[in-house]
Amino acid sequence: MRAAYTVKGPVKHVGVTFTPFINLDIDPFGHSGWNLGMMAGPIYANARQHRYFYDVKPEFELPDRPTYRASGGYSGTQFIAALSKRFDRYWVGSFVRYDTLRGAAFADSPLVERDRAWAAGVAIAWVLGESSQKVQVED
Repeated sequence: MRAAYTVKGPVKHVGVTFTPFINLDIDPFGHSGWNLGMMAGPIYANARQHRYFYDVKPEFELPDRPTYRASGGYSGTQFIAALSKRFDRYWVGSFVRYDTLRGAAFADSPLVERDRAWAAGVAIAWVLGESSQKVQVED
Protein backbone atom coordinates (compact mmCIF):
# COMPACT_ATOMS: atom_id res chain seq x y z
CA MET A 1 0.00 0.00 0.00
CA ARG A 2 1.32 3.44 -0.89
CA ALA A 3 0.03 6.91 -0.13
CA ALA A 4 0.62 9.64 -2.72
CA TYR A 5 1.08 13.36 -2.14
CA THR A 6 1.47 16.30 -4.48
CA VAL A 7 4.04 18.98 -3.69
CA LYS A 8 2.85 21.42 -6.36
CA GLY A 9 1.60 24.26 -4.20
CA PRO A 10 0.68 23.16 -0.69
CA VAL A 11 1.37 19.49 0.09
CA LYS A 12 -1.86 17.57 -0.51
CA HIS A 13 -2.82 13.91 -0.12
CA VAL A 14 -3.96 12.62 -3.54
CA GLY A 15 -4.82 9.01 -2.84
CA VAL A 16 -3.71 5.49 -2.04
CA THR A 17 -2.60 2.61 -4.28
CA PHE A 18 -2.33 -1.12 -3.57
CA THR A 19 -0.13 -3.31 -5.80
CA PRO A 20 -0.07 -7.01 -4.83
CA PHE A 21 2.66 -8.26 -7.18
CA ILE A 22 4.15 -11.72 -7.56
CA ASN A 23 7.94 -11.61 -7.97
CA LEU A 24 10.37 -14.30 -9.15
CA ASP A 25 14.16 -13.85 -9.19
CA ILE A 26 16.37 -16.53 -10.75
CA ASP A 27 19.88 -17.04 -12.11
CA PRO A 28 18.96 -17.81 -15.73
CA PHE A 29 22.40 -19.11 -16.72
CA GLY A 30 23.26 -21.15 -13.62
CA HIS A 31 25.72 -19.63 -11.09
CA SER A 32 26.86 -16.90 -13.45
CA GLY A 33 25.88 -13.92 -11.28
CA TRP A 34 23.16 -12.80 -13.64
CA ASN A 35 19.75 -12.10 -12.13
CA LEU A 36 16.49 -12.40 -14.05
CA GLY A 37 13.57 -10.83 -12.24
CA MET A 38 9.98 -11.20 -13.34
CA MET A 39 7.10 -9.43 -11.65
CA ALA A 40 3.38 -9.18 -12.40
CA GLY A 41 0.23 -8.08 -10.70
CA PRO A 42 -2.83 -5.88 -10.59
CA ILE A 43 -2.94 -2.28 -9.39
CA TYR A 44 -5.78 -0.85 -7.33
CA ALA A 45 -6.36 2.74 -6.21
CA ASN A 46 -8.97 4.66 -4.29
CA ALA A 47 -11.25 7.25 -5.90
CA ARG A 48 -9.08 10.14 -4.72
CA GLN A 49 -6.08 8.77 -6.65
CA HIS A 50 -8.08 8.15 -9.82
CA ARG A 51 -9.77 11.54 -9.63
CA TYR A 52 -6.43 13.33 -9.33
CA PHE A 53 -5.30 11.93 -12.69
CA TYR A 54 -8.48 11.19 -14.67
CA ASP A 55 -11.24 13.63 -13.61
CA VAL A 56 -12.37 16.37 -15.99
CA LYS A 57 -14.05 19.19 -14.06
CA PRO A 58 -16.89 21.13 -15.76
CA GLU A 59 -14.71 24.23 -16.21
CA PHE A 60 -12.26 22.15 -18.32
CA GLU A 61 -14.90 20.47 -20.47
CA LEU A 62 -14.45 20.76 -24.26
CA PRO A 63 -16.47 19.35 -27.17
CA ASP A 64 -14.10 16.37 -27.39
CA ARG A 65 -13.44 16.21 -23.61
CA PRO A 66 -16.63 15.84 -21.56
CA THR A 67 -16.90 16.21 -17.80
CA TYR A 68 -15.78 13.01 -16.06
CA ARG A 69 -15.67 11.83 -12.44
CA ALA A 70 -13.54 8.77 -11.70
CA SER A 71 -14.28 6.10 -9.13
CA GLY A 72 -11.86 3.90 -7.22
CA GLY A 73 -11.02 0.28 -7.93
CA TYR A 74 -8.99 -1.70 -10.43
CA SER A 75 -6.28 0.39 -12.15
CA GLY A 76 -4.76 -2.08 -14.59
CA THR A 77 -2.06 -4.74 -14.56
CA GLN A 78 1.71 -4.45 -14.87
CA PHE A 79 4.26 -7.01 -16.12
CA ILE A 80 8.02 -6.43 -15.71
CA ALA A 81 11.08 -8.47 -16.67
CA ALA A 82 14.59 -7.30 -15.72
CA LEU A 83 18.06 -8.73 -16.27
CA SER A 84 21.13 -7.53 -14.35
CA LYS A 85 24.65 -8.47 -13.28
CA ARG A 86 27.22 -7.01 -10.89
CA PHE A 87 30.82 -7.14 -12.10
CA ASP A 88 33.90 -6.08 -10.07
CA ARG A 89 33.75 -2.35 -10.81
CA TYR A 90 30.37 -1.90 -12.50
CA TRP A 91 26.76 -3.08 -12.68
CA VAL A 92 24.63 -3.53 -15.81
CA GLY A 93 20.91 -3.98 -16.09
CA SER A 94 17.95 -3.74 -18.40
CA PHE A 95 14.19 -4.06 -18.16
CA VAL A 96 11.06 -4.28 -20.24
CA ARG A 97 7.61 -3.39 -18.87
CA TYR A 98 4.08 -3.79 -20.19
CA ASP A 99 1.12 -1.96 -18.65
CA THR A 100 -2.51 -2.60 -19.53
CA LEU A 101 -5.48 -0.48 -18.45
CA ARG A 102 -8.05 -2.83 -19.95
CA GLY A 103 -10.95 -3.03 -17.50
CA ALA A 104 -9.66 -0.18 -15.31
CA ALA A 105 -12.23 1.78 -13.31
CA PHE A 106 -11.23 4.97 -15.19
CA ALA A 107 -10.89 3.40 -18.67
CA ASP A 108 -13.72 5.54 -20.04
CA SER A 109 -12.12 8.83 -18.92
CA PRO A 110 -11.63 11.20 -21.87
CA LEU A 111 -8.04 11.67 -20.64
CA VAL A 112 -7.16 8.02 -21.38
CA GLU A 113 -5.78 7.83 -24.92
CA ARG A 114 -4.39 4.26 -24.90
CA ASP A 115 -5.20 1.19 -22.85
CA ARG A 116 -1.67 -0.28 -22.97
CA ALA A 117 1.95 0.84 -22.98
CA TRP A 118 5.44 -0.61 -23.33
CA ALA A 119 8.58 0.75 -21.67
CA ALA A 120 12.19 -0.44 -21.67
CA GLY A 121 15.51 0.73 -20.34
CA VAL A 122 19.21 -0.03 -19.99
CA ALA A 123 21.53 1.12 -17.21
CA ILE A 124 25.23 0.98 -16.36
CA ALA A 125 26.60 1.96 -12.95
CA TRP A 126 30.24 2.25 -11.98
CA VAL A 127 31.24 1.18 -8.47
CA LEU A 128 33.30 4.05 -7.07
CA GLY A 129 34.27 2.33 -3.83
CA GLU A 130 33.39 -0.53 -1.52
CA SER A 131 34.16 -1.89 1.93
CA SER A 132 37.49 -3.67 2.42
CA GLN A 133 35.67 -6.41 4.38
CA LYS A 134 32.86 -8.19 2.56
CA VAL A 135 30.26 -10.59 3.90
CA GLN A 136 29.39 -13.68 1.86
CA VAL A 137 25.66 -14.33 1.63
CA GLU A 138 24.26 -17.68 0.56
CA ASP A 139 21.09 -17.50 -1.54
